[in-house]
Amino acid sequence: MQFSTQFPWYYIPICLLLAAGGAWLLYKTHPFTDEQQTKRPWWVWVLTFFRFTTLFILCYLLLEPLLKSYQRHIEKPVIIIAADASESVVANKDSAYYRSRLIASVQKLGNELGGDYQVDYFQFGQKVTAGLPASFSEKQTNLSHLFNDLFNRYDKQNVGAVVLATDGIYNEGEYPLHEALRLKAPVLCIAMGDTNRQRDIKVSNVRHNQLAYFGNTFPLLIETESNNSAGEQSVLQVTKNGKKLFEKTLQFTESRAFGSEQIFLQADEKGMQHYKVSLSRIKNEISYSNNEYDVFIDVLDGKQKILLLAQCPHPDLGAILYSIESNANYEVKLQYISENPNPNTEPYSLVILHQLPGGNQSIQPLLDQMQNKRIPALFIAGTQSNIQALNLCGTGYTINGFRGMHNDAEPQVQTLFGLFTLDESLQKAIGKFPPLKTPFGTYVTKGSNEILIKQQLGNIATDMPLISFNKSGETKTGIIFGEGLWRWRLADYQQNNNQEAVNELWSKIIQYLAAKEDKRNFRVHHSKKYFNENEHVTFEAELYNKSYELINEADVMLELKNREGKTYSFTFSKNGKSYFLDAGLLPAGSYSYKATVSANGKNESVSGTFLVKLLVAELLNTRADHQLLAELADETKGKLFYPNELNLLKEFIKTSNTIKPVVYRQEEIMDLVNLKSIFALIVTLLSVEWFIRKRNGAY
Repeated sequence: MQFSTQFPWYYIPICLLLAAGGAWLLYKTHPFTDEQQTKRPWWVWVLTFFRFTTLFILCYLLLEPLLKSYQRHIEKPVIIIAADASESVVANKDSAYYRSRLIASVQKLGNELGGDYQVDYFQFGQKVTAGLPASFSEKQTNLSHLFNDLFNRYDKQNVGAVVLATDGIYNEGEYPLHEALRLKAPVLCIAMGDTNRQRDIKVSNVRHNQLAYFGNTFPLLIETESNNSAGEQSVLQVTKNGKKLFEKTLQFTESRAFGSEQIFLQADEKGMQHYKVSLSRIKNEISYSNNEYDVFIDVLDGKQKILLLAQCPHPDLGAILYSIESNANYEVKLQYISENPNPNTEPYSLVILHQLPGGNQSIQPLLDQMQNKRIPALFIAGTQSNIQALNLCGTGYTINGFRGMHNDAEPQVQTLFGLFTLDESLQKAIGKFPPLKTPFGTYVTKGSNEILIKQQLGNIATDMPLISFNKSGETKTGIIFGEGLWRWRLADYQQNNNQEAVNELWSKIIQYLAAKEDKRNFRVHHSKKYFNENEHVTFEAELYNKSYELINEADVMLELKNREGKTYSFTFSKNGKSYFLDAGLLPAGSYSYKATVSANGKNESVSGTFLVKLLVAELLNTRADHQLLAELADETKGKLFYPNELNLLKEFIKTSNTIKPVVYRQEEIMDLVNLKSIFALIVTLLSVEWFIRKRNGAY
């Protein structure tokens, strides 16, 4: 502990002199006794000292002194106990032990460690939550997400060890070792589950297309697996709405066998179709849930055709093609303007004009044809574009003062954009994309434009558009003022190990431009055509008045009905100027819905269907993977234990040389004038001094 002040050291002797002078002036005579008394009483000296001390403290506080102290802290090691709460843990003969006794034993282990360590409990499956599992009902297991979540929670803390109680089976996420190593703590695995192959037959997978087209046939490749089932037989069936479409008897001649069966079905009904693939049961199977497999196929009328018309070859063209064709609803054809200056655009729902107009080429006849047929256009401006000609193409903008120079403009997503929505994760991903080459000049808007992304030049956010949309009459137009879109695909893969963000952005743009105008006053959307049973089913609704302005004064009701006829009733909540409904988790099956509202002087309704998919991922593979647990333990310098070895696990933690408290010294600086003890000392000195003076007859 030490004192310091910003003033020079010689101010302290001055404070001492001032305090001594003040005390001497007050007590140079002592009016408490006879004037003839020459010897000062001892208590007068005490009063003098009290006054001197009080005055010195007050003077010293005027120098704004600081008190520097050092606090010694001891941080206990954190022992993280994470228990698997997925269905596969109890899909074996020891399920009763895991449900009743093991979790209690793990809790007891934590209590015994609690005195010397900070013990935190978690349960995991698809997500991570605090506490130990009360039931084993998680439909999926993501071990890499567990370690990533623990890293985010405990980074820079003294993590002593991670006690991981699991069967080692994961069916979502990446291989967990990389994430486990980031924690820099030993993983002590409690190996649960059974590594023996149980008697079981199952539909292990069905390979199929997500989409089919009405009137066509489509394949299903059904993969089956049998364990300890030699001499048994089972009937493989494919049904739709209870109607049998395929049947075959399978003979199992070996203890373990794999099989596959390819069949072709007719897409004879439009919309989302639900097919059920099943194997009839055999005796003493460990699980019957994996005998069935649900297949959902969206049967469409046909693909929307898009023409990508370019001035010359460019890396952006390949990036655009791949991004758009990632959505199976679209079919893209690439042509060059030099091959066909005025192609027939009638078969297309959208024409993308890459760096057109360019050079001295005129595309006015093409634009007139598109205008007459009301075909929307998406312009992409680049270094080969003729900006002066582009200004006359009805994009909603003119660029004045262009002299052939270009900026490097980073994307700045506009959160108030109203034509379609980008979720928060997509907005964040776009914000990290590299800059595009954009024309340098003054952007002047003509008409009503909706800007999705603005240009950011370095650290300066501008109002210049990077991606914008315009509507003239019933024709929609979009424009991208930038070249280098291929870099966005590379950046997306580098940042996210996939290209879903850039693909979704293109899907949103194409969907808006190519979609026919919806003139309904009441619209209802659900975020997916089918949901997993562990996902919340959500709806959005929009209500327009006669001027096509969003309103939400009226209440919107929704009624869900499953195939058995059971109904669920809901009321939408009002969200801004629209409506939102979270129907929560629903049992697996097909549902129809009808949303109703009374507005604009009449009753409006919207109907539709969706499916909730049964998740059996945890039951497709019930054989514990203790090899994975051994590798996790070995690579992190931990150890593998079995449920009957919890005492050995506790002893490992107690005797480990690396699982120790961290002692550190922390410097604290405080303004001395803020100390309550200083104030109390001054008040005490003055109070005692006043009391003695009064007792001896002076005030």
